[in-house]
Amino acid sequence: MPELGRHGDNDLWLRQLRLVGVGLPALFIVIVQLLRPIFFDRYWPRDGDTIVSVLTALAAIAFGLMMFRLIDQLVEDDRYRSTVTERDRIARELHDSLAQVLGATQLRLQAAAYHPAVQDHDDLKTELADVAHDCQDAYRDVREAILGLREHNRTDHTFLEGLASYAEKFSRQSGIQTTVVAEIPGEPSLTPHREVQVIRIIQEALTNARKHSGARRARITVDETLDWTSFVVEDDGQGFVVDVAPGEREGFGLHSMRERTELVGGRLLVESGPGLGTKITITVPRGQRGTRHPSGMSV
Repeated sequence: MPELGRHGDNDLWLRQLRLVGVGLPALFIVIVQLLRPIFFDRYWPRDGDTIVSVLTALAAIAFGLMMFRLIDQLVEDDRYRSTVTERDRIARELHDSLAQVLGATQLRLQAAAYHPAVQDHDDLKTELADVAHDCQDAYRDVREAILGLREHNRTDHTFLEGLASYAEKFSRQSGIQTTVVAEIPGEPSLTPHREVQVIRIIQEALTNARKHSGARRARITVDETLDWTSFVVEDDGQGFVVDVAPGEREGFGLHSMRERTELVGGRLLVESGPGLGTKITITVPRGQRGTRHPSGMSV
């Protein structure tokens, strides 16, 4: 059965699907009626009607399953394309507005701290420097978000190649040496929806490592079992106390990662401790393995 391309022509597939829906049943009826006097009535004259009925029922079941799969692929493809389009729009808006404003604001605050009128006011200089530092942190967060959005939208690499490319660029931006280790022979078996959520969880885990852990190295390990695909993000940072006291909520980063994991029917395990680094394991159900083409991704 042909696979639907993520950037394929959905209108073409819809037209083909209509032709399949009309043509195959009609073709089957014609073939059965042609074969009936040649085989069924000749060799099984008493059971011809029963044989034709059974064959028709089996063909109807097989046809229904095939159409269900084709329609499911088409819907999944359309959902992914909508997600990619929205991610690309958000990345452009972040780059054209928020990133540029934060970068310019940081430079203006740094310049203001050295203005002659400020030199005699140590408290004001410190305040300006602190605000400039906050702008710099926010700018780095936005740059990482843009990197994550754009890197995953590229169509000239596979999922693992995209993950490795993101890790390389994250290493340069953050100073945390990040590597990807794939313990599987090919691409992970992920549906497009799970693929999008997993990449965002990994990006959030690495962002948390940069902002809070003081790590120097991080590693992303990809593995699969018969039913599950797992992604482990480890760093050598300072770690933290994982247990959340009754009535308290997790930090926004961990809460967001857990929500995304549960959204795709997966599990999130966080292991850490003071001075022990952090290990985050994302486990999601295996889905349909995808194929990729230079002209676009497919599911």
